[in-house]
Parts: sequence; structure tokens; C-alpha cells
Amino acid sequence: MRKFNYQGDTQFLSGEVIGKREENGLHLVDLKMTMTNQRGVETSFGEATVALPSREHGPALLPAVPQDVERKTTQLWQRHLELTEQKRRAVK
Repeated sequence: MRKFNYQGDTQFLSGEVIGKREENGLHLVDLKMTMTNQRGVETSFGEATVALPSREHGPALLPAVPQDVERKTTQLWQRHLELTEQKRRAVK
């Protein structure tokens, strides 16, 4: 962030494609983005890489989820189910 975004400001996001590539079966597009407020002041900028569908190869593939993230997600989901069941029992 370069400048503060004040409440009520309008932010315009623009960008350009700076690269395209295929990597590990993913069709990736590299983007350079800029955010500008209604006064024309650049308030933020950044780069991103996005996986997109391919005309030749079909839908975008998602990268594999790291095992530690998958494990933590499973634990959180199990806890959610436990709390939901406790709440359901308390309502009866």
C-alpha cells in the first residue's frame, strides 16, 4: 500500500498481463496490478499469478493442497461438526 484509502474513496483496479506460461500442467498468467483512487493517486500495487482454463486443455487445474493445510482443515471441520451437534442437542 502506498497511500491510505479513506472511507468513501472509490478505488479503480487496473492491470496488465506481463507473462503467460505452463507449469506443472497449470496454465498460468502473471499480472501486474495498480489501484488508483478517484483523485488519480496510485494507492496500491502488486503482482499476481492466476491459473486459467485453456482452450486446448479445458478447465483450470488447482494446485495440490499442502498436507499440513489439509490436516488443519480436517481438524477444524471435525470441531465444527462437534459444536453443531452440541448446539443441536442443547436446543432440544
